[in-house]
Amino acid sequence: MWSVECTEHLSDKAEFFRRAIHWLRPGGRMAICVWFEGEDTTRDNHRRQCEEVCERFVCPSLATRADYAGWMPVNGMRSFHNIDWTTRVTRTWEICKRRVQQTGVQQTGVRHLAKLLDREQVDFIDGFDALLNAYRSGAMQYGAIVAEKPHD
Repeated sequence: MWSVECTEHLSDKAEFFRRAIHWLRPGGRMAICVWFEGEDTTRDNHRRQCEEVCERFVCPSLATRADYAGWMPVNGMRSFHNIDWTTRVTRTWEICKRRVQQTGVQQTGVRHLAKLLDREQVDFIDGFDALLNAYRSGAMQYGAIVAEKPHD
């Protein structure tokens, strides 16, 4: 089972894992790629950076890597990979930002097209800096966790 940047958009992330164990056969694996809230919540502006990303990218909340790693075994899964890809995904968002800028940010290009669609699309495009700042400051992390439902 794959979940790529989906669980961030769920209101009850723990419930997802309570259900997921039933979707897997014994020996079945789940691989998730996630926008995590950074573990060190004492950093300056941590909470505000996470909230801004959530607002712009339609996420009710973010959870930490420890939260996700805890929900898996509580619901019967054994986690065997927990990988931090923050620096790699940061580069991807830098490229996305640059490509949008190259199309022109005012009345032409991608941003203008987004305005024609709806405000959420503009918030998404304008949110690249918020996301990049959160990754760079440690307020957010990006990674993957792979877990397995044990054989009976």
